[in-house]
Amino acid sequence: MPKIVHTKALFERLPAHGGRRFREVIVFVHHYGGNRHSFHRQIEVVNELGFDAVTFDLPASSVNQLPRIPLSREWRFGLRHLWADKIEDVLDTIADEKFVFSFSYGSSAALMAIDRRHAIDIRGWICDGGPFKYMPVAVEHFVNEGLFNIPLLGRDLIARNPLFRFPVFRRSMAAIASELFGRARYNEDGARALRALPRGFPVLSFQAENDTLVQPHMIDEFLAAGFGHIDLQKSLLPHSRHLTGMKDDADTYKSLLEGFLLARATPLVAS
Repeated sequence: MPKIVHTKALFERLPAHGGRRFREVIVFVHHYGGNRHSFHRQIEVVNELGFDAVTFDLPASSVNQLPRIPLSREWRFGLRHLWADKIEDVLDTIADEKFVFSFSYGSSAALMAIDRRHAIDIRGWICDGGPFKYMPVAVEHFVNEGLFNIPLLGRDLIARNPLFRFPVFRRSMAAIASELFGRARYNEDGARALRALPRGFPVLSFQAENDTLVQPHMIDEFLAAGFGHIDLQKSLLPHSRHLTGMKDDADTYKSLLEGFLLARATPLVAS
């Protein structure tokens, strides 16, 4: 008897409420530690506007999901390269024109995938909490707040370790995590990808004023490499922390998101 192998779907497509009204779809790219359900509020907004939403799970989006060395198809080490492979596969599979909506560190991988495809059929990019410069600094903040865990034999080797109170231990763990995420040539790759985007490529950047993981200047300095190429619209959310904008500054967030999409989307002509 042949063995039946059940494979996981590449992505999930959530239809617009009341029928699709725009040609483009919104492709969501979640953050480290997240999954395809993490940003249901944003998905609800775009579905209400009349856009189909595409969601999917990035591989190895937490340490306990790392069964192998994170190597990309091009033999580049780091989660951002592995994630870019998956994002590129999703973008390639969807025939429709697209907006990419990415979050935190997932934004660096989203930019790589957009660049690999030369921004073909991408109408614009929305990014929340990323991409950011000084990646090792952001990772150190992540470790310091106990958000990066290495489980082994049921125990957390970082946050609950008695050594956690010593800064040198936390810095060592952050250095290891940075390499895992793909520190090598991180800034250079990002700057080159931004400069390769088509002139006038639309970007909407949500930044949280009270973000202790990724401070707004870190995002600004990353995106500055695209000056002269990207058409950047930036929103500094005064009451928000990392990735909480849709909850803590809901009216501003929703208004800017809707305005950005509706100004660039193509309405479907009723037959």
